Amino acid sequence: MARFATQANKAAKSLGAATKDYSNASLIYYQQGLSEKDVQARANTTLKVANVTGQSGQAVSEQLTAVWNGYKVANEEAELYVDKLAAVADSSASNMS
Repeated sequence: MARFATQANKAAKSLGAATKDYSNASLIYYQQGLSEKDVQARANTTLKVANVTGQSGQAVSEQLTAVWNGYKVANEEAELYVDKLAAVADSSASNMS
């Protein structure tokens, strides 16, 4: 737990987020049984989206989980799918939230 706290604090700081937000975003991915590496990658992507949309990390993690699971997205493609969602939102005068 101490190792996670240190990692979460560093990651949150680098993403301009609170450690609690990073932890909340990570929690849903740990509950899905993902590996530590996968949790970190998805939590980082989640907080990037949360920064852009103004939503909480927890809300975004739930939304992205629906997209990633619905399209059976591999961890290494997770951020690519977020980029595609942003492009669709941009071209359709909508937003990602």
